[in-house]
Amino acid sequence: VIAILLVPLLLLALKIPFSVLAVLAAWLGGWVVASTLLDLHHKIRNAHSITQGLRSLRPAYWGMCIAHIGLAVSAMGIAFTSLASEQRDIRLAPGESAEVAGYVFNFRDMQRSMGPNYSAQHGVFYVRAPNADFRDMQPEKRQYMASGKTMTEAAIWPGFTRDIYISLGEPLQPELGEASAWSVRLHVKPAVRWIWLGAILMALGASTSVLDKRYRHKNIHGDSV
Repeated sequence: VIAILLVPLLLLALKIPFSVLAVLAAWLGGWVVASTLLDLHHKIRNAHSITQGLRSLRPAYWGMCIAHIGLAVSAMGIAFTSLASEQRDIRLAPGESAEVAGYVFNFRDMQRSMGPNYSAQHGVFYVRAPNADFRDMQPEKRQYMASGKTMTEAAIWPGFTRDIYISLGEPLQPELGEASAWSVRLHVKPAVRWIWLGAILMALGASTSVLDKRYRHKNIHGDSV
């Protein structure tokens, strides 16, 4: 029941369009998290206090809980990112704008700069979110002096519920100079950081379980090692 109630709240919070696969992913992830927390409550229900009950649990049990929650978080991140990511490959010139998933990308200017071993052209973008939050982002196109190679450095606006990426392609009309149009790739990826958060939680769960004394070997003298 708890997992069912969490599904619409989770999808609304992440701005994930409702679909069968999105609802199923949210329900399965919510079910794993809710079941883990209910089992934790069951373990400590007879303790004199919550603090005493939590302290009485073995590291192996804590590791299991953390790893299960991490697995659910990572699986939901993979599902939501796959199902709800939006991308546009578009031609933009300074002064023009584009919209992706409610985010408005305003291409303000193209500038040149010098790094320690490269020269760069970087776009100046003003990005406005649906909630009126905003961020200046500057993706770069770098040319390294030693090798002569050209590399793209994407600009990233990170967030717990979504990440925004902007990367520059190639100038489409180089003969027109600095004000010419560029091919630009715009990404909006919901819950992409949940994938890494889940992986960190799973690793933390495994490390916590190793601390349990029951899993330590004993040498021939009976000492723990």
